[in-house]
Amino acid sequence: MAGRKPRWDPEDKSYDAAACGLSQIPDEILREPLRHQVRVIELRENQIEDLPPNIGTLWPELRALSLWNNKLRYIPESVGDLKKLEYLHVYGNPLERLPASLTRLTNLKTFICDRIKGVLSEDVRILNNPTKIRKLWDELFPQKTGM
Repeated sequence: MAGRKPRWDPEDKSYDAAACGLSQIPDEILREPLRHQVRVIELRENQIEDLPPNIGTLWPELRALSLWNNKLRYIPESVGDLKKLEYLHVYGNPLERLPASLTRLTNLKTFICDRIKGVLSEDVRILNNPTKIRKLWDELFPQKTGM
């Protein structure tokens, strides 16, 4: 949508920057006060190529992160430090791998990702099913999950 601007909603603590033509994470959610308050970040349908390497310490209250249809090739290892994350949607990115630190996201209930050559042989759409996510991690990262 042309001319769309990112919007912070203090009531539900969500940051919506979907389809804003962004090529990077907006500075305002990387700084105080928003970075410690935000619970939902919607960044779908942009042109974002990189996430901050310290993503895991940026948003301590984050519950949902929607990054689908961007240009991400990697998700930083520190994503595993987003201890409250329940929803991660990365479908539609040219991802080359997934970080083993995903196994530390013990509150994750929903994970959506498309096929990644040599990693995921098919699209993954796990909705509100932490047990199924744990099983996927066990298959992808057996050395990290102890299975």
